[in-house]
Amino acid sequence: MLLFTAPPPHTLHLAPLPPSLPSLTPSHAARVQASQLLARLLACGMRTIAFVRTRSVAEILYDRTRDLLDPSLRPRLASYRAGYQAAERRQIERSLFGGELLGVVATNALELGVDVPSDHLTI
Repeated sequence: MLLFTAPPPHTLHLAPLPPSLPSLTPSHAARVQASQLLARLLACGMRTIAFVRTRSVAEILYDRTRDLLDPSLRPRLASYRAGYQAAERRQIERSLFGGELLGVVATNALELGVDVPSDHLTI
C-alpha cells in the first residue's frame, strides 16, 4: 500500500498497535495498520490518497477506515476503483482536487496522470 499525503500541520505521534495484532496474518495486520494510519491522517486534516492493489482491498480499507473516523469526517473519505461508472470516478476526482474530500482509497484506476497541485498533495 502507498500513502500520498499533504505536509503535516504538526507532528503526528502514532501509538503502537495493540499486542493482540501479532496473531493476525501479515496481510490482515497490514490492512489494520493502514486503516489506523489513514484515519489518523484524515483526523489531522491531511489530504491523503491510499493506493492499494485490488478492488476488494480498496473496499476493505475504505470500510475499516470509515469505521474509525469521527462521523463528521466519514463523508470526506471515498473509495475509487474500477467498476464505478466513469461519471462517478470523475465526480470523486473533482471532489478530491476541489477539497471536499480529505481522503481516497484507490486502486490504479485513479489516473496517475491527473494534475495534483503541489499546494494540495505532496507525492
